[in-house]
Amino acid sequence: MRSGDSRGIDEALGLAFARGARAHAGLRCAPAYFRPHALQAAERLAADGSAAAGASRSTLGEVHAEDLYLACACQLGSTGAWDRFGVCVLQPVAAYLRRRWRADRRRVTEVVDDLPGLLLTRGHPPEAGPLGGYCAHEPLIAYAAGVAWQHARAEMRGQLRREERERDHAWDRGGEAQGPRPDVALALEDAERKLAAILDVVIQRHGHLAAALLAPRRLGGPGMTEAARLSGHTRQWLSKVRVAALRDIRQRASEVGLDLSWILQ
Repeated sequence: MRSGDSRGIDEALGLAFARGARAHAGLRCAPAYFRPHALQAAERLAADGSAAAGASRSTLGEVHAEDLYLACACQLGSTGAWDRFGVCVLQPVAAYLRRRWRADRRRVTEVVDDLPGLLLTRGHPPEAGPLGGYCAHEPLIAYAAGVAWQHARAEMRGQLRREERERDHAWDRGGEAQGPRPDVALALEDAERKLAAILDVVIQRHGHLAAALLAPRRLGGPGMTEAARLSGHTRQWLSKVRVAALRDIRQRASEVGLDLSWILQ
């Protein structure tokens, strides 16, 4: 990197940090923690949007610096950070989930209450980003909503599996409990492992919002209008992301022999 480029990057990082500090006055965040994650987001934006390689003043200007500052402050345990997170992130996420699951407000409350702890214990390495891997190329609300949606869907799938096991528990002719049918249980576990691995790859490449967009509305996924309001992106941009994610997930599902036609349309 030329010295002029380096100075430009340093200035852009300083401006990004200042934007975050202004937006969240009173919250403390270490610049040394913020800077590498801002650079990571800028590099992700460059890779997604143009032929330009690496971070630049332009891509750093597109980073969601205010959201990254808040995420870093929460990760570092800054006083008042989680209260601010509750207002700026949890409340909009709760409103989104209530629109998706109008008949089950208890589940919405449980998912939203679990979300801070879930973000802090997702198991991603620290360099992946604060709050379990947040990369500020997308809004923090979109990231948190995507994680909440996945968590809620996993809980629902777990409940369905428990109900299925209960139905299959007396599958023998006399109705005596002999456990679930082995072929059904093994096939379901194998499919879930494959799907989880595929979704991890899709999320890494396309973001959490893309993973949510893969699900049709009948299975709880957000529609394009809802996703646009949630993320701040246009419907056209979201459509391109969904097409790319669909292409990727179908290709990977085909490679491992997994039929996703019942989910993806």
